[in-house]
Amino acid sequence: MEDAKRFEEQFLAFMDASHADIGKEIRSSSQLPEELENRLREAALDFKRGFQPSDGGTQVGTEAEAQPLTEEEQERLKKYRRPTPVEET
Repeated sequence: MEDAKRFEEQFLAFMDASHADIGKEIRSSSQLPEELENRLREAALDFKRGFQPSDGGTQVGTEAEAQPLTEEEQERLKKYRRPTPVEET
């Protein structure tokens, strides 16, 4: 579970630092067209390739190993919005 939290935190920081445009487009349009989905998927794969579990084992599993989300989980995911970062002045 510790690695899952670390993965999420580091992934969000990675996206903010390296692919902020993707998040901005999603927030502004509330849509995820195929082109943007492909860019997001590629960014996630780039991050995943470099993520190392704390036990020093193998990297995070591949997409083929992922379990599909239930309908309820899909709805929660659609409704989730990360807080907008506050810019320091």
